[in-house]
Amino acid sequence: RPVIPIPGQTFGQYRIIRLLGKGGMGEVYEAEHMETGRRLALKVMNHALASDQDRKRFLREGRLAASVSHPNVVYIYGSEEIGSVPVIAMELVSDGTLKDLLKRKGPLPVSEAVEAILQMVAGLEAAQNVGVLHRDIKPANCFVAADSAVKVGDFGLSVSTLARGESLLTASGAVLGTPAYASPEQLRGEDLDVRSDVYSVGATMYHLLTDRTPFAAVDFVKLITEVLDKQPEAPSAIRQDIPDELSRVMLRCLAKDRKARFQTYDELRNALLPFAARETEAAAPARRFFASIVDELVAYGPSLMFLVYWSFDPLDKLSRERTLSAVLTWLPFYLWYLAYYSVSEGLWGAAIGKHLLGLRVVDLQNRRPGLLKALLRTAVFMVPFTAPNFVLMALMPLGQMQAALGRGDILVTDWLWLVLLITLFVTMRRRNGYAAMHDLLSKTRVIVRPRSQSRPALLSPAPGQIAPAKASLESAAANLRFSPYLAKEILWKRSGQQLLNGFDPVLRRNIWIEVLEDSGGVAVAQRRELSRPGRLRWLAGGVADDRSWNAYEAVEGVPLLAAVPQPWSAVRFWLLDLAEELSAGIEEPGTAAPAAVEHIWISRQGRAFLLDFPCPTLLPPIETAARITNTGELQDFLVGITSRAIEKIHSRPQAEATIALTNPSIPLHARAFLQSLAKRSFEKSEFVLGNLQSLVSKPAEVARSRRTASLFLFPAIILICGVLLALMISFDAIRVERSWANQFPGTPSFPAAAHLYTTYQDRLKDGEDAREDVELAQGYLASQFGFLSTNETFWTQLNLGTTFTPEQRQLLKQAVASPLPEPEKIQEIEKVMPKRLEATVVDHRIAHIWIVIGWCLVCSCLLAVVEFCGCILAKNSPVLRLFSMAVVDNFGQPASPGRLLGRWALVWLPGILIAVFGLGAIILAFVTYGSVADSIQLTGSAASLLRSSATAITLAAAIIWLLGIVYAVIRPQRGIPDRLSGTWLVMR
Repeated sequence: RPVIPIPGQTFGQYRIIRLLGKGGMGEVYEAEHMETGRRLALKVMNHALASDQDRKRFLREGRLAASVSHPNVVYIYGSEEIGSVPVIAMELVSDGTLKDLLKRKGPLPVSEAVEAILQMVAGLEAAQNVGVLHRDIKPANCFVAADSAVKVGDFGLSVSTLARGESLLTASGAVLGTPAYASPEQLRGEDLDVRSDVYSVGATMYHLLTDRTPFAAVDFVKLITEVLDKQPEAPSAIRQDIPDELSRVMLRCLAKDRKARFQTYDELRNALLPFAARETEAAAPARRFFASIVDELVAYGPSLMFLVYWSFDPLDKLSRERTLSAVLTWLPFYLWYLAYYSVSEGLWGAAIGKHLLGLRVVDLQNRRPGLLKALLRTAVFMVPFTAPNFVLMALMPLGQMQAALGRGDILVTDWLWLVLLITLFVTMRRRNGYAAMHDLLSKTRVIVRPRSQSRPALLSPAPGQIAPAKASLESAAANLRFSPYLAKEILWKRSGQQLLNGFDPVLRRNIWIEVLEDSGGVAVAQRRELSRPGRLRWLAGGVADDRSWNAYEAVEGVPLLAAVPQPWSAVRFWLLDLAEELSAGIEEPGTAAPAAVEHIWISRQGRAFLLDFPCPTLLPPIETAARITNTGELQDFLVGITSRAIEKIHSRPQAEATIALTNPSIPLHARAFLQSLAKRSFEKSEFVLGNLQSLVSKPAEVARSRRTASLFLFPAIILICGVLLALMISFDAIRVERSWANQFPGTPSFPAAAHLYTTYQDRLKDGEDAREDVELAQGYLASQFGFLSTNETFWTQLNLGTTFTPEQRQLLKQAVASPLPEPEKIQEIEKVMPKRLEATVVDHRIAHIWIVIGWCLVCSCLLAVVEFCGCILAKNSPVLRLFSMAVVDNFGQPASPGRLLGRWALVWLPGILIAVFGLGAIILAFVTYGSVADSIQLTGSAASLLRSSATAITLAAAIIWLLGIVYAVIRPQRGIPDRLSGTWLVMR
């Protein structure tokens, strides 16, 4: 029968203080390790190890738990048997578990629960990175520290993802875990992956917010059945202040099919961030404007197509006609506009344009606004576009308005909408988050969508950067033991001190053993109890052969001196880790770590530690370690670390060099902080920490997605507008043809023949030899459309009359009324003219393509002019600024106007060639003979040759430009123009 620990008595080498809790696997006690004096949590299993198989399983579980070292994971100090009873010694977390917190406070506030889950996710992600699945996530296994940090504990059921074939079944076939939080595949005994723990995280969050589990059947069999087959009730239906979006996040975590859940912790983190109690960034007006261009193309698109086809939009049609059919025509377009914004922004937080530009519409609590608020927001925004028309209909009778339109008078609707639209945005100020009138009235705002910034893993150091110590264990002493640890080799040795690489044979993990020649160097109580993220865990210590020793956890990684150079995206996290540790040392001087570069260790996961001793593999000290005692010294230390850690791509004379000039890829917002740091501008360490926490939440470098968007957004808008312009022209011609076919069915197309005749007349006036063509076209009009000569109503119709000038209409009327040609001439006309008319139709279709191309070239030239002016006036590219990017030189300083203009020329030179020679090719495509060719002394063959040359140059420039775009996407911080002009792209 297993021995039961009793508070106040000893249990092995532990003194039991009190019972902390009970569970299905055993009890947890607060205990004191009598040899070291450390307070810890001792988990005592409720069964003895009856066989070698049980013992192996217990050791395996302890080793898995001990392999995870992270601030959000309960640390495992050791595992052993006491009287055949398995026990695990682990970090004591003072404020109990999340289950205890629920008992004390009831359902947690949304932001508090989400923050707890985010910390839980960080710990589970760290476990996943070393190949460990938890398999038993629940509130009772998540502990709360005194500083409110949440730590995942109790890895007793964990499995290694590196070991194949393990399931949740014991040798007897029993399923382990807590059914109320276990995934369906876990209860079925299937192979598990990270998505099973994601399910348990969702169930835990469900419990924290609703104070109930997703399935709460008392009967065990019924509970299993519900988990396998039943859908949980939506959390928002249980508790009204839970946002619907957050409710959907939890239900997605709890999906029966693991493929429908979040596939990674990073996906889950990004879904939860909008509900965390963190600062948000207001969307800049320019970014909102260009997002609205995309959204307006979708929302106003149907009305725009109506406008293109009918030459006025549905609301204008209602104003002109004021009939029921006009109302029924306008209403669907209006409802579509309302529905597009209301549904997309109300239910999903962003329409297409805002989603592409990383924006989000939220209410004052940073939640999705919902349908009603989004509907109000959209309705207010539409007032400038709808109100003037209804005011006009109320104040001006229909006949009076039609008469005014006939005279070409300017109506109130022609300018009032612009005034009202400007009024909507007069409230926008930086201090109110750039809130426009429709934001204020609907109590919504537009923010930059929160995204997680992952801590980069450590990049491999360059070989030969640092020389390891050459001493070995055999040269000093053989089989040296520091109970219960075995020393393997000497990492370095100097006068009075040495560092050994040790091994824990029980947990099978490496440790570091610091050995001091004197017997009074065992860590003090404050150090033994220390559990800050920036320091190694002290494991054990003692005196052996008149020498004191201290054992610390060994973290896989390299010294800072071997890890550098590194990008800013990694170094900013190191600075935060070091600043948090040093700041804590200032508050508690007795726990302060030695502040020296040789004491800084970077783990493989990219976390910085301050060691109590010089780093392993280092030769004797490079600089003297000191203690940071004030904020000024803290800033100086961080400046020195940054100078060492970041690669210096270009150098300047020492007199000019500052911390901000070490690397041109540092973002401008980080550069400003580093400059302030170098000047000791921060009065308190809290200011340093606040700035660093802000820096690690912002993008550190130009991402490919952002660079791609900056390259393709404006070309896409220009192309869409060009296509719409071509469609407008095409639809105008189609409308004319349709009107003719409706009035005169079965007859050839008069508009096409009339256009051909007027074209020939224009050539004849320009001095070209087109008399024969005019005669053929005139004969065709007379023979086919003579019946129109006496139809005065036809010549006054607007749908055809506006297509031709009054002079052309007079010529057409004379041609139709002219005498018929001779029969032989009519036969020739009927043989030639249909083919010419068919060719004209084909030419018109090709012309539409050239219209699109020409539009794109002209708009590209205008964009180039805007960029040119931006380089001179704003000292930045307006397009890049829109995407929060800036251009800097090789020393990280904002690029000078001259350098910007050089970069502009390299970016736009291929575009200029495309525009100049492309437009030339378009012009020459229509110039094969006639007065234009004569005026520039060109024959048809010469024009054809020039057209071919211009086309070839255009294609070559286009290929160069496309290759440059592809390279810019692959290397977003330095495209080809940047390399040639000595510039870099960085975040603002």
